[in-house]
Amino acid sequence: ATFLIYQALGASLDEQIAKKLAEQGQSADPSQEMIWDGELIAMINERVKQRPNNIYYWTILAQEAVSRGDMPAAANYFSESVRIEPRETYLLGQYAQALFFAEGNRFTETVIAALDNAFAVDSSNQTVLGLKGIQAFENKDYKLAITFWQGAAQQLDPTTSDWQALQSGIQKARQFLGETPAVQLAIALSIDSSIVFSADQLIFVAVVEADGPPMPIAARKLTASQLPTRILLSDNDVLMDSRRLSDASKVRVVARLSNTGTATPQAGDWEAVSEIIELGGVQKNLELKIAQQRNP
Repeated sequence: ATFLIYQALGASLDEQIAKKLAEQGQSADPSQEMIWDGELIAMINERVKQRPNNIYYWTILAQEAVSRGDMPAAANYFSESVRIEPRETYLLGQYAQALFFAEGNRFTETVIAALDNAFAVDSSNQTVLGLKGIQAFENKDYKLAITFWQGAAQQLDPTTSDWQALQSGIQKARQFLGETPAVQLAIALSIDSSIVFSADQLIFVAVVEADGPPMPIAARKLTASQLPTRILLSDNDVLMDSRRLSDASKVRVVARLSNTGTATPQAGDWEAVSEIIELGGVQKNLELKIAQQRNP
């Protein structure tokens, strides 16, 4: 009877936590940092003592600790999550990152062990690649740092500060290698005033070989609200280090206003396509006004 009562009380507390989590989600502003309900966190802290194998509760506690900058606590909570699910790639990456911050942004033996373990489980994890890039940079292996950071950047929206930070790191690593972008494309982008669009629609800008495969050499993603604007494309924007803009001879630039939000061109999208551009060791300037609609 005691066991059944305990189970019933526990289930009731779980229901209360679930209800509060739902309320938290409804009241949260996606554009703002999450402000956690103190009563909710206290309830989860109490409940996790009774259910130490509830990975969901440990992860919530970790995220709440991150939001208030308590990285040692976040690392402890993420370690409990990893204990329960030792091959969950998201948690492994978050654990390694929390440890790195908790150790004062230093690659201690503990941090390196957690990072290497996360990388062994998933070598494409964006958080892990970012940390591996920092580690390689500190070890003055700048080529390896660029490789890691490019892999991380490919998984991010180019309009975010994280993507910009990675590009800044890549540029700095290239400078240490004695490299400078040999080719730069300065592009003035705009949308024809007759086109009806929403501010959050995506703009894909791609540099493709004039007589080569359709896969872009370099690319950038923006939102329609950012136009008109001027962007600069160089080797810092390449998708693969083995295909660099400075190695190409003739290219076209395509700017496309997507109706579906996908990088693959679709009928109904609006676009602008440049003439063939012969590249050299100088900056090329061009203007692209998105005004032509793709046919089915």
